[in-house]
Amino acid sequence: LEDQLRLGKGQSLIIFGASGGIGHIAVQLAKRMGARVLAVASRKDGVELVRRLGADAVVDGRKDDVVKAVTDFAPDGLDAALVLANGPGLDDALKRIEKGGRIAYPRGVEPEPKAPQGVKSVAYDGEPSAEAFDRLNRWIGDAPFHVELGRVYRLEEVAQAHRDVDKHHLGKLALRIH
Repeated sequence: LEDQLRLGKGQSLIIFGASGGIGHIAVQLAKRMGARVLAVASRKDGVELVRRLGADAVVDGRKDDVVKAVTDFAPDGLDAALVLANGPGLDDALKRIEKGGRIAYPRGVEPEPKAPQGVKSVAYDGEPSAEAFDRLNRWIGDAPFHVELGRVYRLEEVAQAHRDVDKHHLGKLALRIH
C-alpha cells in the first residue's frame, strides 16, 4: 500500500479479493492509513467480513455490478487499485482510475490487470525486509487487528490445503506443524 500504491490519507482505493488472505489485511491497513476503501469480496460471508473490518463500501464481485459500485463510491474516479484476484467487472472498474493513478498486484494474478492509459501498473513480490516488517508492526500495533483464519490444516492435509487455495475461502489458510 505504501511502497507500490503510495496510498495517502483521503485517497480512494479499490481492493479486488478483499476477503482473502492478503485482502482482509489490506482493508485494515488502508483504513489505518486514512484511505477510503471499496472492497470487492465474494459471497455473503466475504462481504460481511470486509464490512466488519471497516471497508467504507463493499460489493459482491460475483453477483453485483462492480462498475456501478465504483461510480457510486468515487464519482470522479479512483486513486488506486490493489488487485489480488480477477473477476467480472475488473477491467471496467480499472478504467475508473484517474490519470496518474496506480494499480498494484502480486505476481501470479492472472490474467494480469490492464491499466488504462495514464495509470501506472506494477507487479510486485512480497519480499520481506526488516524495514518493511518494522513499518507493518507500527501499523498493526496502533489498534486491535484481526487476522481471519479460514481453516487450519494438519500437516498430513497439506495436499488438501493446496487444493483449497483455489476454492472460496475467507482469510488465511494455515498449516499446524506440531
